[in-house]
Amino acid sequence: MRWGDPRDWDYGDRVRARLARARRALDLGTGDGEIFASFAPFAGVAVATETWPANVPIAGRRLRGVGAHLIHCTPAPDNVAVVPARTLPSLPFRDAAFDLVIDRHESFVATEVARVLGGGGWFVTQQVGGRNLLELNDALGAPLPYFGWHLVSCCRQLEDAGLRVLDRRESFTDVQFDSIDQVMEYLDAVPWQAPGVARPRSARALERLSRRLPLRARAHRFYVEATKRT
Repeated sequence: MRWGDPRDWDYGDRVRARLARARRALDLGTGDGEIFASFAPFAGVAVATETWPANVPIAGRRLRGVGAHLIHCTPAPDNVAVVPARTLPSLPFRDAAFDLVIDRHESFVATEVARVLGGGGWFVTQQVGGRNLLELNDALGAPLPYFGWHLVSCCRQLEDAGLRVLDRRESFTDVQFDSIDQVMEYLDAVPWQAPGVARPRSARALERLSRRLPLRARAHRFYVEATKRT
């Protein structure tokens, strides 16, 4: 699996610059905590959330080692999902608890992000766009699960929640799959890319795909920085 030219932003560099000035920072959906821990030492209080139970003990140990705290909480619905506002989960934090919220590839409730940010606080997120690896899904006969999720829809949600978007970027990066093993390795790591295409049910789809290898696709990413008005 080969990736093409890099994006015109670096999430890690952008986050480090914000963390250097943050007194209270929150990482949404930290996963195993590796990326958030890489930003240590922190200038102030550092807190992360994680929703997948298997990740909680791993992330907890890793983040304790760098002086950060972990909270196990309810996941936000997919950002493209139509969910009644009264059923949306709340973040387990008081109003204006943080001056920085970061989010890498995690769904979020924009109104909750706005609520836990103090005036002048920042939200920094990098997201996987809904057209991610469209060509791979086409070859597998699998619909894209988050097709309506893109830079415009993300900015609209944040602005509707009262945040002001100050930086927005979007990128489509070339990816090449050279073998079925590479495809399966990717789908094992990211099963939500093509729901239903999982072993052993995927045999026919993978046989069709094998006739199209090597397959070139495009990874869809976008980046947003937004602030809460004082």
